[in-house]
Amino acid sequence: MLSYAEAHKLIVNSIQPLESVNLPLPDILNHVLFESIIAPFELPQFDNSAVDGFGVLVEDLKCAESSSPVELKLVASLEAGTKTDGNKCPISRGQCIKILTGAPVPAGVEAVIMKEHTNFEKRTDIGLFFKSVSPQENIRRRGEELKKGDCVVRANTLVNPPIVGVLASFGYENFKVYRQPRIAILTTGDELVQPGITLAQNQIYNSNSFAIEAACKSLGLNETIRLHGNDTREDTIQKLEQAIKFADIIICTGGVSVGDRDLVKPVLEEDFKVETVLWRIAIKPGKPVYFGRKEKKYFFGLPGNPVSALVTFHLFVKPSLLKLQGLSPLEPSVQKASLDRRIKKKAGRMEFVRGIQKRTKDDTLKVEPTRGQESHMLSGLAFANCLIHFGIEEQILEENSQVEIQNLDWQSY
Repeated sequence: MLSYAEAHKLIVNSIQPLESVNLPLPDILNHVLFESIIAPFELPQFDNSAVDGFGVLVEDLKCAESSSPVELKLVASLEAGTKTDGNKCPISRGQCIKILTGAPVPAGVEAVIMKEHTNFEKRTDIGLFFKSVSPQENIRRRGEELKKGDCVVRANTLVNPPIVGVLASFGYENFKVYRQPRIAILTTGDELVQPGITLAQNQIYNSNSFAIEAACKSLGLNETIRLHGNDTREDTIQKLEQAIKFADIIICTGGVSVGDRDLVKPVLEEDFKVETVLWRIAIKPGKPVYFGRKEKKYFFGLPGNPVSALVTFHLFVKPSLLKLQGLSPLEPSVQKASLDRRIKKKAGRMEFVRGIQKRTKDDTLKVEPTRGQESHMLSGLAFANCLIHFGIEEQILEENSQVEIQNLDWQSY
């Protein structure tokens, strides 16, 4: 069987990014830019004030203190959006200009003092100033953030809310982005019943389809369908036909092991001529993982146990979704933590133990395995925020030993 690292590399290298589409600014969140965005002008476009205050000459307030304020004469007022040629309202020694946040700062103004350090209560045209200022204080200079021609955001960047704001500040309306994948989630099993229906004897509710769909939507991927097939070849073929027609990536849970009614793998190989890239990985949970491809369609067969399905989704499907959208998945990031309880297993498979990591008062990173580590015990995964790496040949991890942990975050890659 393949190791975790081998399987991860093989899957990621098999995925090719999807094509580009054009989307308007409000729709690009959680998409990946297909091409770099270049600044068409400087940002800021003009010198402007960072605060509500008064434009002054530095020398005038050199000796200003709370106990010995300086008087300045108000000669003009500027608000945000005021049209100016850049030389309007020049000031001389002993003068100031009222300037509101975002208003242009005229040439000749050396600093803006905050309103809180002034007082105009006695006269509207003469103010008291209680603080000295430094050159350029509270002035946002033209082009200090970006120059014309600078790269604002590089291609193959996942768009987050601040990026939306930056792009909007340049006035762009439409963007070329990688198309997000359409995802079909197929569950199999005669014993599974949809929530809301009364269970008959020995039936269970279908949780996998909802959990996997939620995992996709948590990543901002909303084009999903859920399908369910009975344990017959005919129904498996029919549901897979629907999935393939709709989706770029098909995620099956259950039916990929070696049981008499595990039909997904043989149907994919024999009826749909899908190329099997890998099957079975030396990990726990999740040994019977399947991955195949046909043209521009990708197929995952995940175990039917709820924990196994979600953990293998996190380990293998997530990086594939990343690659489909034009990003380059990195090797999983791990860090060291102190194990607060002894755990053991059999040698032969790498185990991903669900854990809760936390910082102690002395800044030590500790990790506690959750209760309920069996692959059907979803509650143990529900509150985990990391996976403890328990090596293939290791059998015991002692209390207080240093272990490797991998973050488990359903809202990000």
